[in-house]
Amino acid sequence: MGRRQLRGRNRRAVVALHLAEAGGADTVAVDGKCARGSRHGAVPAVHLLAAMTGEGRTVSQLPVPDKTNEITCSAALLAPFDLRDVVVTADALHTQTAHVRFLIEQKQAHFLFLVKANQPGLVAALRSPPWKEMTARRHDRGAGHGRREMRATRVLTVTGTGLDFPYVVQAARILRYRVDTASGTLHPRDRLRDH
Repeated sequence: MGRRQLRGRNRRAVVALHLAEAGGADTVAVDGKCARGSRHGAVPAVHLLAAMTGEGRTVSQLPVPDKTNEITCSAALLAPFDLRDVVVTADALHTQTAHVRFLIEQKQAHFLFLVKANQPGLVAALRSPPWKEMTARRHDRGAGHGRREMRATRVLTVTGTGLDFPYVVQAARILRYRVDTASGTLHPRDRLRDH
């Protein structure tokens, strides 16, 4: 539905979609976005939370009510689906103990979440393992969009290390270096993921 079509309709009615079944999928990604063209005057844009399979099929999509956020809607988004043995991925906003407990205890799913500054204690704890001593590494190089990128990925089993986050088995550290080919400027980035 295009921008012009949204203007004359109930902006909440167009977003409740159930298009595919999550069962049989290996992965489901959860992410939120503002619907382009849905802002009208003083009325804020519709914020949607969606779940998609690894093949790009939309499983579910819900509007995020005003004055709330994606955190309060993620369980409702995934509740109707059988997620047994499905890996659910999400950005750092969803790295919450309640989300992990819901996925593991109620849905028997697995998770792969980003760890960023919204969990400072977890970030600090994940920086302390001996990452430099890890021999299991993967290196990737790529170029495109006016930049060159190098990535080094290391995976570490963290069970029994006292990490204060439920059901974490492994952590992956992704060191990414991006070089702007026009200016030659190096942009280092460090990302931690937990699973």
